Amino acid sequence: MKTAALITHSHPPAATEAVAVATAAAREAGWRLVATGEEIEKHSHAADGVEQVDSLPADPDLCLVLGGDGSILHALRSFAGTKVPVFGVNFGTVGFLAAVERGDAAEGIRRALAGRPRRSTYLLWRSRSTASNASPSTTSASAAGPATASPS
Repeated sequence: MKTAALITHSHPPAATEAVAVATAAAREAGWRLVATGEEIEKHSHAADGVEQVDSLPADPDLCLVLGGDGSILHALRSFAGTKVPVFGVNFGTVGFLAAVERGDAAEGIRRALAGRPRRSTYLLWRSRSTASNASPSTTSASAAGPATASPS
């Protein structure tokens, strides 16, 4: 059975309805949908059917994000260096990193679980200042942006 890790928006009401949609889609597709207790707690009964885990698995078959660009960046950082695809549904304001908008959530989630998501490639990079007077805690940064090719 394939596993999808669920990460949602920090403001639960925005994505709660989509959690129920994702749960139903995962059940129909024969997937296991997992989330931390904190995620499940945000969505109450809409998360019935989501399996609670202490921490997200290191190598799920998919990471499903129902949130904004911040939530998607969190997922990208969490699974950086792995081959875990991150599929984002925009429940934020801008949605630059999302694969689909909230109005297309049900179809997008079904396509992602069927292995037919719309794909976008992003390069992630990390930088650190080399200035002698800079504090390491204030000079590290990670970001994502669109790329035209995947690194080989």
